[in-house]
Amino acid sequence: MAGAKETPRQKLISLMYLVFITMLALNVSKEVLDGFGQMFKKIQSANVRLDQSNDVYYTKISTNASEKEGKWLGHDRTAKQIKLESEEFYDKIQEIKDKITEAQRVEDPELENFRVMDKGEALDLILFNSNGESEEGEAFVEMIMNYRGHVVQVFGSQYPQYIDLVEERFYTGDFEHNIINKDGSSQSWLDYQFGGMPLITSLAKLTMMQSDIRATEADVLTTLLGKELELESGVNESNYITLLKTEKGAYYQ
Repeated sequence: MAGAKETPRQKLISLMYLVFITMLALNVSKEVLDGFGQMFKKIQSANVRLDQSNDVYYTKISTNASEKEGKWLGHDRTAKQIKLESEEFYDKIQEIKDKITEAQRVEDPELENFRVMDKGEALDLILFNSNGESEEGEAFVEMIMNYRGHVVQVFGSQYPQYIDLVEERFYTGDFEHNIINKDGSSQSWLDYQFGGMPLITSLAKLTMMQSDIRATEADVLTTLLGKELELESGVNESNYITLLKTEKGAYYQ
């Protein structure tokens, strides 16, 4: 009956129901955190393997430049420039990851307790302030743009078929770095990606961005090596590289 007071028993049932719903929501949340954690670890492991294979390719190109000269001198210059840009970008992301996990690593050095990585204040303090994006946040977006632009300039000018792929991997929204969110409203790309996100979600996204850097290096190197790679390596890594490619760097877009 409308307006009737709840009996003590009804109040207890209502309270128990609210507690049950809260516990259910928490359980779902913990499962989601676990899911992002597993993704974070798998991408991290894949990055190590891809980094190792890229080092082999860099060495091969450098050796060819010394022994064969000719076109390999130009290929070596391209490879070294891409490597320099990639390392700077990759290391900056790692620096951010190290900062936001500093407190977590005190009791969880291997970053495996995903279920407690549900807070996002550490990254918010780096990328945002009361007015929106902080100077470091703006610099982070600018670094993504610069990397994308330099790869397109250095590599895309020779192999235009890769331009769209690179631009999609490192997409940061429109000219003002805004995107249209799921509600149909304009929102800054940085805020959409990282604002208020749980720690483990941001870790997974940042690690995926590092993966896209390594995959971009692999694209450059395997293209420069061309048929020589197929003939001499005896290993076709195209399937592995494809696993690391996403149409728009999906985990952080």
